[in-house]
Amino acid sequence: MPHDMFGDVVARPPAVRSHQSPLVLLSVCLHGGALLLAIVASIVAPDVIPFPRQVLAFHAPVDVKLVDIDLPSPPRRVAAPPPTANAISSDRAPLEAPTGIPPETGFENLPPVPSGDVSGSVDAIDLIGVASAPPPAPPPPPAVAEPTRLHRGIRAPTKIVDAAPVYPTLAAQTHVQGLVILEATIDATGAVQSVHVLRGHPLLDQAALDAVQRWRYEPAQLNGQPIAVIMTVTVRFTLQ
Repeated sequence: MPHDMFGDVVARPPAVRSHQSPLVLLSVCLHGGALLLAIVASIVAPDVIPFPRQVLAFHAPVDVKLVDIDLPSPPRRVAAPPPTANAISSDRAPLEAPTGIPPETGFENLPPVPSGDVSGSVDAIDLIGVASAPPPAPPPPPAVAEPTRLHRGIRAPTKIVDAAPVYPTLAAQTHVQGLVILEATIDATGAVQSVHVLRGHPLLDQAALDAVQRWRYEPAQLNGQPIAVIMTVTVRFTLQ
């Protein structure tokens, strides 16, 4: 008869009942009963169930004695007597006006004042500790009038000192000639205060500036008074 190769694999051995099943069932019943008893006791008990450790702890009796302590009585506050009508403090104004002014005392030992006319003069009074009045502030300097441009009504300045410009060597060698127009400020004394080039040539500008700064004028006048003016000056450079 042929041997069944998979017979041992497919076939299952009969189940063997464990010997510990009654013990497990008994343990479950005991724990469930203990838990049910604890729940019922917590519901039925009128007070909080003490912890087992507190119940088993030993408490020794302690005697407590109550002793009365006598506290000192608080000090009594003495009320101030009410002020009387005649008692008036020295730092208060009197409530009633005085009926009269008593005579002053302490002047019995002073020498008598001589009779007659008393005349004299007080030259100076020396006040000790009083600062003297500061000296008056100096008057402000007179305001300097700003230079104005020439217009009708102003007498133009007249040149009284002339200085011819020096022809630059490079300009002469390159045959450069022409006009240099400058704007000069003539102050109230007739001196050239400032000057700058309006139009010119780079080779001729500095020579024209040096010449005009040496000029001198009779100052311009407005209503007979000398004033500072701004005017245009022309310098011509010509090769001969």
